[in-house]
Amino acid sequence: MLGDHFFRANKVRHSSNGTLHVLVTTGSGEDQATFASLRPDRHGGRSSLPFASGNDAHLVRVQSVDSESSGTQQVWTLTLTVEENGLGNSVLEMTYNMGGKTYTPDDLARLKAGRILLNDPSPSDGRNRWYGTGDFVSMFVEGSGRYPVKECVIRSVFAGFGKNRDWKEFARLKAVFALKASGTVNHVVELKIGAVKVGCVPVSFVGRRKDAYSRGDSTIEINGMCPLR
Repeated sequence: MLGDHFFRANKVRHSSNGTLHVLVTTGSGEDQATFASLRPDRHGGRSSLPFASGNDAHLVRVQSVDSESSGTQQVWTLTLTVEENGLGNSVLEMTYNMGGKTYTPDDLARLKAGRILLNDPSPSDGRNRWYGTGDFVSMFVEGSGRYPVKECVIRSVFAGFGKNRDWKEFARLKAVFALKASGTVNHVVELKIGAVKVGCVPVSFVGRRKDAYSRGDSTIEINGMCPLR
C-alpha cells in the first residue's frame, strides 16, 4: 500500500539508513500512469504518504521513481524515505479512571485495535459528545494524533473494494498502517482475515507495544467477527 494505491511488489528492500526500495512490474496503462504520477517534481516537493508491506508500516516520502521497459511490461523502482514523525499517540501511556473503571494503556490499546479490526467499540455518533463515560472512553479510543481511530478499517475497505477479489489483502495492509500510525502497537506479529460468513468476517490479531514506563513489551490480542455492514 502506498497512499491510496494497492499493488503487488516483486521485492521490498529496507536499508539501514531508513530508505525503502520497492520493485514493481506493471502491464496495464492504468498502473503505469499511477506509478508515473508518483514521481516527485524537479523541486522534490511531495507530501508524506502512508506505506504498508507485510507486517510493517511507515510514513514515507517518494524520493525517486525509475522505470525500465521490457516488452509490454514496465519495471518500476521506487525509492522511499521513511518519516516517522506524526505517528503514534501518547494518550495511550496514561491510566484513566472513568465511571468507576480503570483503563490502563494496554486496555486502551485493545479498545483501539477492536475498533480498527472489529468495529468494537463502534465510533461515537457525535450526538451529546463527551458528556457521558462512554463518550470519554470513545474520545480516548479515537485519540488526537495525526491518524485518529475514527472507523473500522475492515468495514471501510470492504465498502470501497468489496467486489475486488483482493479486498482482504487491501484491508489487511490498511489495518497494519492504522494499528501502527495510531500508536496502538509498535509491532504487528500476526493479522489474519478469514472468509466472509453471513455478512461478517473473522479477524485474529497479535501485536506488541512498548510500555513507556518499563523495559518490557505488552502483547495485544484480538479475536472476533467483524460485521461488514
